[in-house]
Amino acid sequence: MKRRNLIHEHLFDDALFKLFRSAELGDEFLESAQSVVEEPELGAKVNDSVWKLPLDRIDGARVWLFYTFDEENVYLLYIGRFDSRGDEV
Repeated sequence: MKRRNLIHEHLFDDALFKLFRSAELGDEFLESAQSVVEEPELGAKVNDSVWKLPLDRIDGARVWLFYTFDEENVYLLYIGRFDSRGDEV
């Protein structure tokens, strides 16, 4: 199994800060998503190039990580909290 590089896109970093208001807290939360770097195919495919991975809940809403990847890199695109209807909260 090949370990890919992890690259944060600008929109991802903005959303991460919005969720946590602290880079340190956001980084701690993302530790639960390290499997995406090792096996990105474990997520659910959203379309031809974007995947999503469910993470823990914050205040009752599921946090989803959206990403894409190639042979060398995993690109973190967005992170957000979504209710059971799929609406971002």
